Amino acid sequence: TNNYFGKSQYNDPYLDGMMDDISIWGRSLDQNEIQSSMYTSFNGDENGLQGYWKFNAGADTLAYDHSGNANHGDINGASWIVSQTPAEISVSPSELNEQLIEGDSSTQVLTILNNGDADLVWEINTSSRNAQLLNPHDIPDYDFTPPTGSPYTEYYNNQGNNQYDKNERSSSNRNNRNRTSLDFEDSGDLGVELGGQMTWNGDGGGHLFCELNDGDDYIYFYEPTYLTSFEMNAMPWQDYNGGVGFHQDIYAYDADGNTVWAATVDLSDYADWSNWLTVNVETANISTLHFIAPGNEPWNAGFWPSIDNMVINENPQSDWLYTDPISGTVAPGSSQDVVVSFDATNIEEGNYATNLSINSNDPVNPVIN
Repeated sequence: TNNYFGKSQYNDPYLDGMMDDISIWGRSLDQNEIQSSMYTSFNGDENGLQGYWKFNAGADTLAYDHSGNANHGDINGASWIVSQTPAEISVSPSELNEQLIEGDSSTQVLTILNNGDADLVWEINTSSRNAQLLNPHDIPDYDFTPPTGSPYTEYYNNQGNNQYDKNERSSSNRNNRNRTSLDFEDSGDLGVELGGQMTWNGDGGGHLFCELNDGDDYIYFYEPTYLTSFEMNAMPWQDYNGGVGFHQDIYAYDADGNTVWAATVDLSDYADWSNWLTVNVETANISTLHFIAPGNEPWNAGFWPSIDNMVINENPQSDWLYTDPISGTVAPGSSQDVVVSFDATNIEEGNYATNLSINSNDPVNPVIN
Protein backbone atom coordinates (compact mmCIF):
# COMPACT_ATOMS: atom_id res chain seq x y z
CA THR A 1 0.00 0.00 0.00
CA ASN A 2 1.32 3.44 -0.94
CA ASN A 3 0.71 6.25 1.57
CA TYR A 4 1.37 9.90 0.82
CA PHE A 5 2.16 13.16 2.59
CA GLY A 6 0.98 16.21 0.66
CA LYS A 7 -1.49 14.46 -1.68
CA SER A 8 -4.17 11.79 -1.66
CA GLN A 9 -4.03 8.41 -3.37
CA TYR A 10 -6.18 9.86 -6.14
CA ASN A 11 -5.25 12.23 -8.94
CA ASP A 12 -5.55 15.33 -6.73
CA PRO A 13 -3.23 18.39 -6.69
CA TYR A 14 -0.14 18.35 -4.52
CA LEU A 15 0.03 20.33 -1.30
CA ASP A 16 1.16 23.92 -1.91
CA GLY A 17 2.91 24.42 1.42
CA MET A 18 5.65 23.25 3.79
CA MET A 19 5.98 20.10 5.89
CA ASP A 20 8.29 19.23 8.75
CA ASP A 21 8.52 16.79 11.67
CA ILE A 22 5.70 14.42 10.68
CA SER A 23 4.99 11.56 13.10
CA ILE A 24 2.52 8.67 13.11
CA TRP A 25 1.57 6.95 16.35
CA GLY A 26 -0.05 3.69 17.31
CA ARG A 27 -1.68 5.25 20.37
CA SER A 28 -3.35 8.50 21.43
CA LEU A 29 -1.15 11.25 22.87
CA ASP A 30 -2.38 13.18 25.88
CA GLN A 31 -2.44 16.97 26.06
CA ASN A 32 0.86 17.25 27.94
CA GLU A 33 2.67 15.08 25.37
CA ILE A 34 1.31 17.15 22.49
CA GLN A 35 2.19 20.49 24.08
CA SER A 36 5.68 19.40 25.17
CA SER A 37 6.54 18.24 21.64
CA MET A 38 5.28 21.29 19.73
CA TYR A 39 8.70 22.94 19.54
CA THR A 40 11.05 20.02 20.20
CA SER A 41 12.06 16.88 18.31
CA PHE A 42 11.38 13.27 19.28
CA ASN A 43 14.21 10.87 20.10
CA GLY A 44 12.76 8.23 17.80
CA ASP A 45 12.31 5.53 20.45
CA GLU A 46 9.14 6.87 22.10
CA ASN A 47 6.42 4.41 23.08
CA GLY A 48 3.99 3.89 20.22
CA LEU A 49 5.93 5.90 17.62
CA GLN A 50 5.33 4.15 14.27
CA GLY A 51 6.98 6.61 11.90
CA TYR A 52 8.92 9.86 12.25
CA TRP A 53 10.12 11.97 9.34
CA LYS A 54 12.28 14.95 10.40
CA PHE A 55 13.03 16.18 6.85
CA ASN A 56 16.44 17.37 8.00
CA ALA A 57 18.58 15.76 5.29
CA GLY A 58 18.59 18.95 3.23
CA ALA A 59 19.26 17.08 -0.02
CA ASP A 60 18.50 13.86 -1.90
CA THR A 61 15.08 12.44 -2.73
CA LEU A 62 14.69 10.15 0.28
CA ALA A 63 12.64 11.02 3.37
CA TYR A 64 14.25 9.08 6.21
CA ASP A 65 12.10 7.48 8.90
CA HIS A 66 13.75 8.14 12.29
CA SER A 67 11.47 5.84 14.29
CA GLY A 68 13.65 2.81 13.66
CA ASN A 69 10.91 1.15 11.61
CA ALA A 70 12.55 1.94 8.25
CA ASN A 71 9.41 3.43 6.70
CA HIS A 72 11.49 5.60 4.38
CA GLY A 73 9.70 7.54 1.65
CA ASP A 74 10.44 8.90 -1.81
CA ILE A 75 10.28 12.67 -2.36
CA ASN A 76 8.59 13.69 -5.59
CA GLY A 77 8.29 17.25 -6.88
CA ALA A 78 9.33 18.94 -3.61
CA SER A 79 12.33 21.11 -2.78
CA TRP A 80 14.30 21.54 0.43
CA ILE A 81 14.25 24.77 2.44
CA VAL A 82 16.00 25.84 5.64
CA SER A 83 13.34 26.43 8.29
CA GLN A 84 13.58 29.34 10.69
CA THR A 85 13.26 28.81 14.44
CA PRO A 86 11.01 31.30 16.26
CA ALA A 87 12.08 33.90 18.78
CA GLU A 88 13.58 32.38 21.92
CA ILE A 89 13.85 34.50 25.06
CA SER A 90 16.18 34.23 28.02
CA VAL A 91 16.53 36.73 30.84
CA SER A 92 19.44 37.33 33.18
CA PRO A 93 19.53 37.49 36.15
CA SER A 94 16.45 35.57 37.35
CA GLU A 95 15.90 37.90 40.32
CA LEU A 96 17.11 41.25 41.61
CA ASN A 97 17.75 42.34 45.20
CA GLU A 98 18.66 45.74 46.62
CA GLN A 99 19.08 47.15 50.12
CA LEU A 100 18.63 50.90 50.44
CA ILE A 101 18.54 53.53 53.16
CA GLU A 102 15.39 55.67 53.15
CA GLY A 103 15.83 58.47 50.63
CA ASP A 104 18.37 56.64 48.48
CA SER A 105 18.02 55.12 45.02
CA SER A 106 20.04 52.80 42.78
CA THR A 107 19.92 50.98 39.46
CA GLN A 108 20.61 47.47 38.20
CA VAL A 109 20.53 45.94 34.72
CA LEU A 110 18.27 43.17 33.44
CA THR A 111 19.39 41.63 30.14
CA ILE A 112 16.92 40.16 27.64
CA LEU A 113 18.49 37.84 25.03
CA ASN A 114 17.04 36.45 21.82
CA ASN A 115 18.47 33.00 21.03
CA GLY A 116 16.07 32.36 18.13
CA ASP A 117 16.06 33.23 14.44
CA ALA A 118 13.11 35.69 14.47
CA ASP A 119 12.70 39.11 16.09
CA LEU A 120 11.77 38.93 19.78
CA VAL A 121 9.04 41.41 20.78
CA TRP A 122 8.74 41.87 24.55
CA GLU A 123 6.95 43.96 27.19
CA ILE A 124 7.43 44.24 30.97
CA ASN A 125 4.61 44.48 33.50
CA THR A 126 4.97 44.70 37.27
CA SER A 127 2.60 43.01 39.68
CA SER A 128 2.36 41.75 43.23
CA ARG A 129 0.22 39.14 44.95
CA ASN A 130 -1.41 39.08 48.36
CA ALA A 131 -2.18 36.01 50.44
CA GLN A 132 -5.55 35.42 48.74
CA LEU A 133 -4.12 35.55 45.21
CA LEU A 134 -2.23 32.31 44.78
CA ASN A 135 0.26 31.14 42.21
CA PRO A 136 -1.29 27.83 41.12
CA HIS A 137 2.17 26.26 40.75
CA ASP A 138 2.68 26.71 44.51
CA ILE A 139 -0.50 24.94 45.63
CA PRO A 140 0.42 21.52 47.12
CA ASP A 141 -0.88 18.47 45.23
CA TYR A 142 -2.58 20.64 42.59
CA ASP A 143 -1.91 19.56 39.01
CA PHE A 144 -1.83 22.97 37.33
CA THR A 145 -2.05 22.74 33.53
CA PRO A 146 -2.79 26.12 31.93
CA PRO A 147 -4.99 25.88 28.84
CA THR A 148 -3.34 26.81 25.55
CA GLY A 149 -6.05 29.29 24.66
CA SER A 150 -9.72 30.05 24.66
CA PRO A 151 -12.31 28.88 22.13
CA TYR A 152 -13.96 32.23 22.65
CA THR A 153 -11.15 34.53 21.49
CA GLU A 154 -12.55 34.43 17.94
CA TYR A 155 -15.80 35.77 19.39
CA TYR A 156 -13.82 38.68 20.79
CA ASN A 157 -12.21 39.40 17.40
CA ASN A 158 -15.65 39.96 15.86
CA GLN A 159 -16.56 42.74 18.28
CA GLY A 160 -14.57 45.55 16.69
CA ASN A 161 -12.88 48.50 18.30
CA ASN A 162 -14.78 49.98 21.20
CA GLN A 163 -12.64 52.94 22.23
CA TYR A 164 -14.97 55.61 20.85
CA ASP A 165 -17.04 58.37 22.29
CA LYS A 166 -20.49 57.39 23.49
CA ASN A 167 -22.32 59.53 20.92
CA GLU A 168 -20.56 57.84 18.01
CA ARG A 169 -21.79 54.31 18.68
CA SER A 170 -25.22 52.83 18.08
CA SER A 171 -24.90 49.98 20.57
CA SER A 172 -25.05 51.32 24.12
CA ASN A 173 -23.35 48.20 25.45
CA ARG A 174 -20.20 49.15 23.53
CA ASN A 175 -20.20 52.79 24.57
CA ASN A 176 -18.04 54.88 26.82
CA ARG A 177 -14.88 52.79 27.02
CA ASN A 178 -12.67 55.87 27.16
CA ARG A 179 -12.50 55.42 30.91
CA THR A 180 -10.29 53.69 33.43
CA SER A 181 -12.94 52.02 35.59
CA LEU A 182 -15.80 49.63 34.84
CA ASP A 183 -18.20 49.68 37.80
CA PHE A 184 -20.98 47.63 36.12
CA GLU A 185 -23.69 49.86 37.58
CA ASP A 186 -25.51 50.20 34.24
CA SER A 187 -26.49 46.81 32.78
CA GLY A 188 -26.88 48.46 29.37
CA ASP A 189 -23.37 49.92 29.37
CA LEU A 190 -21.06 47.34 30.91
CA GLY A 191 -18.14 48.09 28.59
CA VAL A 192 -17.55 44.35 28.08
CA GLU A 193 -19.36 41.33 26.65
CA LEU A 194 -20.32 38.36 28.83
CA GLY A 195 -20.08 34.67 27.98
CA GLY A 196 -20.99 31.35 29.55
CA GLN A 197 -23.35 32.09 32.43
CA MET A 198 -21.64 35.30 33.54
CA THR A 199 -24.59 37.47 34.63
CA TRP A 200 -25.28 41.05 35.70
CA ASN A 201 -27.03 41.63 39.03
CA GLY A 202 -28.10 44.84 40.76
CA ASP A 203 -28.78 43.52 44.28
CA GLY A 204 -26.17 45.25 46.41
CA GLY A 205 -25.03 47.48 43.55
CA GLY A 206 -24.35 46.60 39.94
CA HIS A 207 -21.90 43.72 39.56
CA LEU A 208 -21.28 40.50 37.63
CA PHE A 209 -21.43 36.99 39.02
CA CYS A 210 -20.88 33.39 37.87
CA GLU A 211 -24.43 32.07 37.86
CA LEU A 212 -23.66 28.34 37.50
CA ASN A 213 -20.84 26.87 39.55
CA ASP A 214 -20.43 23.91 37.15
CA GLY A 215 -19.95 25.94 33.94
CA ASP A 216 -17.09 28.17 32.80
CA ASP A 217 -17.76 31.92 32.48
CA TYR A 218 -16.12 34.60 30.35
CA ILE A 219 -15.62 38.35 30.11
CA TYR A 220 -14.63 39.66 26.66
CA PHE A 221 -12.95 43.01 26.02
CA TYR A 222 -13.64 44.81 22.75
CA GLU A 223 -9.94 45.46 22.13
CA PRO A 224 -6.65 44.37 23.72
CA THR A 225 -6.85 45.90 27.17
CA TYR A 226 -4.45 46.60 30.00
CA LEU A 227 -6.21 45.23 33.07
CA THR A 228 -4.90 46.63 36.33
CA SER A 229 -7.23 44.88 38.77
CA PHE A 230 -10.77 43.84 39.64
CA GLU A 231 -12.60 42.95 42.84
CA MET A 232 -14.19 39.64 43.83
CA ASN A 233 -16.58 38.44 46.52
CA ALA A 234 -17.63 34.87 47.34
CA MET A 235 -21.35 35.74 47.34
CA PRO A 236 -23.49 36.18 44.19
CA TRP A 237 -25.39 39.17 45.65
CA GLN A 238 -25.92 41.07 48.87
CA ASP A 239 -27.49 39.22 51.83
CA TYR A 240 -26.88 35.80 50.25
CA ASN A 241 -25.57 33.30 52.79
CA GLY A 242 -24.09 29.98 51.82
CA GLY A 243 -21.46 28.26 49.76
CA VAL A 244 -18.44 26.07 50.40
CA GLY A 245 -14.92 25.78 49.02
CA PHE A 246 -14.30 29.36 47.79
CA HIS A 247 -11.38 28.64 45.41
CA GLN A 248 -11.51 29.51 41.71
CA ASP A 249 -9.00 29.40 38.83
CA ILE A 250 -8.90 32.39 36.46
CA TYR A 251 -7.02 32.78 33.17
CA ALA A 252 -6.46 35.76 30.88
CA TYR A 253 -5.90 35.34 27.12
CA ASP A 254 -4.66 37.65 24.42
CA ALA A 255 -6.41 37.96 21.03
CA ASP A 256 -4.50 34.91 19.71
CA GLY A 257 -5.64 32.71 22.58
CA ASN A 258 -2.31 32.70 24.45
CA THR A 259 -2.46 32.58 28.24
CA VAL A 260 -0.91 35.85 29.48
CA TRP A 261 -1.92 35.65 33.16
CA ALA A 262 -3.36 33.07 35.54
CA ALA A 263 -4.17 32.88 39.24
CA THR A 264 -6.18 30.95 41.78
CA VAL A 265 -8.24 33.11 44.12
CA ASP A 266 -9.09 32.10 47.67
CA LEU A 267 -12.33 33.86 48.63
CA SER A 268 -12.86 32.12 51.98
CA ASP A 269 -12.31 35.44 53.81
CA TYR A 270 -14.58 37.37 51.43
CA ALA A 271 -18.09 36.04 52.11
CA ASP A 272 -19.12 39.37 53.65
CA TRP A 273 -20.59 41.74 51.05
CA SER A 274 -18.72 44.68 52.58
CA ASN A 275 -15.35 42.97 52.15
CA TRP A 276 -13.98 42.37 48.62
CA LEU A 277 -10.69 40.91 47.43
CA THR A 278 -8.69 43.06 45.01
CA VAL A 279 -7.25 40.82 42.31
CA ASN A 280 -4.13 42.49 40.93
CA VAL A 281 -3.62 41.53 37.29
CA GLU A 282 -1.45 44.36 35.89
CA THR A 283 -1.16 42.70 32.49
CA ALA A 284 -1.50 44.14 28.98
CA ASN A 285 -3.17 42.89 25.78
CA ILE A 286 -5.98 40.96 27.47
CA SER A 287 -8.99 40.13 25.32
CA THR A 288 -10.65 37.39 27.40
CA LEU A 289 -11.00 36.58 31.09
CA HIS A 290 -11.85 32.92 31.69
CA PHE A 291 -13.39 32.00 35.06
CA ILE A 292 -13.13 28.23 35.51
CA ALA A 293 -16.22 26.59 37.01
CA PRO A 294 -15.43 26.31 40.75
CA GLY A 295 -17.79 23.34 41.10
CA ASN A 296 -15.66 21.13 38.83
CA GLU A 297 -12.27 19.54 39.38
CA PRO A 298 -9.98 20.26 41.11
CA TRP A 299 -11.83 22.38 43.69
CA ASN A 300 -15.37 20.92 43.65
CA ALA A 301 -16.51 24.11 45.38
CA GLY A 302 -20.09 25.22 45.85
CA PHE A 303 -20.28 28.99 45.50
CA TRP A 304 -21.11 31.69 42.93
CA PRO A 305 -18.47 34.45 43.00
CA SER A 306 -19.05 38.09 42.05
CA ILE A 307 -16.83 40.45 40.04
CA ASP A 308 -16.87 44.25 40.24
CA ASN A 309 -14.89 47.48 39.82
CA MET A 310 -12.46 46.67 37.02
CA VAL A 311 -9.60 49.12 36.62
CA ILE A 312 -8.49 49.14 32.97
CA ASN A 313 -6.14 50.94 30.58
CA GLU A 314 -3.88 52.07 33.40
CA ASN A 315 -0.30 50.86 33.15
CA PRO A 316 1.31 52.15 36.34
CA GLN A 317 4.70 50.97 37.46
CA SER A 318 5.49 50.44 41.10
CA ASP A 319 6.06 53.59 43.14
CA TRP A 320 9.44 52.22 44.23
CA LEU A 321 10.60 50.25 41.18
CA TYR A 322 10.79 51.34 37.55
CA THR A 323 12.08 49.79 34.33
CA ASP A 324 13.40 51.61 31.27
CA PRO A 325 12.45 50.71 28.63
CA ILE A 326 9.23 48.78 29.34
CA SER A 327 9.05 47.20 25.87
CA GLY A 328 11.23 46.57 22.85
CA THR A 329 12.31 44.36 19.95
CA VAL A 330 15.48 42.25 19.99
CA ALA A 331 17.01 41.00 16.75
CA PRO A 332 18.06 37.33 16.46
CA GLY A 333 21.29 36.63 18.33
CA SER A 334 21.18 40.01 20.06
CA SER A 335 20.34 41.28 23.54
CA GLN A 336 18.84 44.37 25.14
CA ASP A 337 19.57 45.82 28.56
CA VAL A 338 16.75 47.07 30.76
CA VAL A 339 17.63 49.52 33.53
CA VAL A 340 15.79 48.64 36.74
CA SER A 341 15.63 51.56 39.18
CA PHE A 342 15.04 51.14 42.90
CA ASP A 343 13.77 54.29 44.60
CA ALA A 344 13.41 54.61 48.37
CA THR A 345 12.76 58.35 48.44
CA ASN A 346 8.99 58.21 49.03
CA ILE A 347 8.37 54.94 50.87
CA GLU A 348 8.53 53.88 54.48
CA GLU A 349 11.04 51.47 55.96
CA GLY A 350 10.23 47.83 55.26
CA ASN A 351 10.58 44.92 52.86
CA TYR A 352 9.11 45.31 49.38
CA ALA A 353 8.71 42.73 46.63
CA THR A 354 7.19 42.74 43.17
CA ASN A 355 6.99 40.47 40.15
CA LEU A 356 8.45 41.59 36.83
CA SER A 357 6.44 39.78 34.16
CA ILE A 358 8.04 39.78 30.71
CA ASN A 359 5.58 38.95 27.93
CA SER A 360 7.01 38.09 24.52
CA ASN A 361 6.33 36.30 21.23
CA ASP A 362 8.44 33.31 22.27
CA PRO A 363 6.00 30.43 21.59
CA VAL A 364 7.57 28.18 24.26
CA ASN A 365 7.96 30.77 27.05
CA PRO A 366 5.49 33.59 26.30
CA VAL A 367 5.66 34.83 29.90
CA ILE A 368 8.75 34.90 32.12
CA ASN A 369 8.44 36.05 35.73
